Amino acid sequence: MNEKPILSFNRLTILYPCLTRPAVSDLSLEVMQGQITMLVGESGSGKSTLLRSVIGLQPVGCRMQGEILFEGQDLLSASSGQMRAFRGKKIGMIFQDAGLYLTPRRKIGAQFAEMLRAHLRVTKQQALEMAKQELAALSLAIPDRILDSYPFELSGGMKQRTAIAMAMALRPSLLLCDEPTSALDVTNGAQVAKLLRDLCKKQGVSILMVTHNIGLAAAIGDRIAVMRQGRLVETGTREQIIRAPREEYTIRLLEAVPRLD
Repeated sequence: MNEKPILSFNRLTILYPCLTRPAVSDLSLEVMQGQITMLVGESGSGKSTLLRSVIGLQPVGCRMQGEILFEGQDLLSASSGQMRAFRGKKIGMIFQDAGLYLTPRRKIGAQFAEMLRAHLRVTKQQALEMAKQELAALSLAIPDRILDSYPFELSGGMKQRTAIAMAMALRPSLLLCDEPTSALDVTNGAQVAKLLRDLCKKQGVSILMVTHNIGLAAAIGDRIAVMRQGRLVETGTREQIIRAPREEYTIRLLEAVPRLD
């Protein structure tokens, strides 16, 4: 396989003014084109901080050193205009809880159309038709009803699929996922995980996904990176990490996965 990185973190350090140690420390990692890279670790390990650094979602006072290269361009030196062009159109984002991502007082259709029109020169009606097609492509029944619904009228699984449809509507080459299954029950979580896996394989989108569940990483990831206390502990292919982990911390994560036997 001719592997080529779409995203590279080169000796990245992220410092918050409220912390005595870096949230992310001297981290180097590559995300390969057309693959799912799973970022695994306990709460507070720096996973979400690393993910959000790609699209510039840092709190005030945050300082970053190193490089974040996307398609060869350093995002840390990109202008605000360049970042706006990357967000959504080239880099999509799926948050942990779609119920918080979607505005509760506006219908899904209005939010979906607004997002599309912010990036594309289309009418509101054209945007709604595009939204309908995206929802149908993700096997969401009766797209018209979803677009005419408020977020609270949808189940957790439907809201998360709607958020995925919105993220994928602009055909980004990179999709960032911040624990997209953790707010769902087991059945809906498995369906969303399979959906993301299918999007990677059928549409060729590269995915960087944060999770605390190494079992999920083993189920859908091509590569797995393990983080602890802001540092990269171990990285490799799924087979390398699951079958022959080198680090004690990775072994403990694997041993914590419940077994039916």
